[in-house]
Amino acid sequence: MPIARDLTLAVSRVIAVAGAGGKTSLIEALAREFAQSGEQVLATTTTKVGALEFTSDWRVVAEATEESLLSQKGTLPVFAYDTLTTDGAKKTGLSCKLIDCVAEMKSFSRILIEADGSKRCPLKMPAEHEPVIPASADTLILVAGLRGLGEPLSEDIVFRSKLWSEMTRKPLGSIIEPADLAVMARLYANKTPLIHRRILFLNSAFSNQPKDIIDKIAELMKPEGFDVSAGLLPIPMP
Repeated sequence: MPIARDLTLAVSRVIAVAGAGGKTSLIEALAREFAQSGEQVLATTTTKVGALEFTSDWRVVAEATEESLLSQKGTLPVFAYDTLTTDGAKKTGLSCKLIDCVAEMKSFSRILIEADGSKRCPLKMPAEHEPVIPASADTLILVAGLRGLGEPLSEDIVFRSKLWSEMTRKPLGSIIEPADLAVMARLYANKTPLIHRRILFLNSAFSNQPKDIIDKIAELMKPEGFDVSAGLLPIPMP
């Protein structure tokens, strides 16, 4: 089943993607599906992404402005960014103000935003300044890598592991459990009070978790206001 349909995104227009364990792969998959359906798609970040990401099969717009974005026409999805970092390793993102302006003009039927970073870890806990989400966003997709479950809490598995330890009240080295994901989701929900559509996407890549773990996580997510979906995204191992 196509991911967009599985996530029931029919009425979602400005979609922020946060968390860890497959954000970029999910955005690429969604953009491809939307574009194949004839929709005009814009993807960007409000933080930073790798310089080699979002290159193949994209119309890439550097130093993007409202004018340059609104002039884009064609069937390929657009990836827009500001500049490269001084070392050339990262693309820096667009401001929330610019994204909101472009969203208001409705030239793009879908806008996909990578809203925080995770250094290729399967899980993360957001810092005080994260996620960076424009006011126009109507949907939050929180990505989590199932391969992190059952692993000892460490910086190799969880980006901001010390913060995860603090929020879950579990020491470093303790085993990561489904209930910990609910703590993470609650923090993201508290940081995005104006977004009413929230989805937890569980990426099963490199995971050997039992099938019933999805149902258990879905039950834990109900009080946090997240729908839950699971799928397999091709992400590189760290």
